[in-house]
Amino acid sequence: NNFFFFFSKYYYDKNAGMPPGKHFPDWRVLPESPNIVSDLMEPTASRKTKEECLDLPPTVYMEDLVDLSDEQRRLYDQMLNDLVAYVKGDEATATNALVLVMRLLQIITGHIKLDNGEIIRPKGNPRLERLRELLEEITPTDKVIVWTTFRETYKDIADLCTELKIDFAHVTGETKDKQGNIDKFQTDGNCR
Repeated sequence: NNFFFFFSKYYYDKNAGMPPGKHFPDWRVLPESPNIVSDLMEPTASRKTKEECLDLPPTVYMEDLVDLSDEQRRLYDQMLNDLVAYVKGDEATATNALVLVMRLLQIITGHIKLDNGEIIRPKGNPRLERLRELLEEITPTDKVIVWTTFRETYKDIADLCTELKIDFAHVTGETKDKQGNIDKFQTDGNCR
């Protein structure tokens, strides 16, 4: 929960001890850190190699540009230019560059978390509508894997699949039975 605690526990500054005027931190990973962090992540993460997955066809990369809705564009521009976006009398702020990027990604994916913790969904979500079109096109004949970053987006995708009557498996860091869902996707012909 604390960036500085995390750094002090898993990294060291190779340049520590240099005179203050000449010190520039050179953070290095402590030798034991990768194994410790891997063990900490294992209960909430799942890693599969391509060989362990379905007999997949060759990867197809497709760039599909999707515009923002008018409200998403307004919020995106506000956040980008002013580091704050106003929604229904409340605000979402970005206190640093990393938070700014996260807020912009939230807006693009169809929601924004306000400073008070409330989740707001701007009117219209062209990305979700494009996903609807792709799922309607692809799932009658093929299985689809959809990755996303935010919990709220997982919920939107699950709701969309339910609305389209597409049976699906859901694997996130919060999923209790990850392997059961993975097995369902791999072996159940109805799970798309």
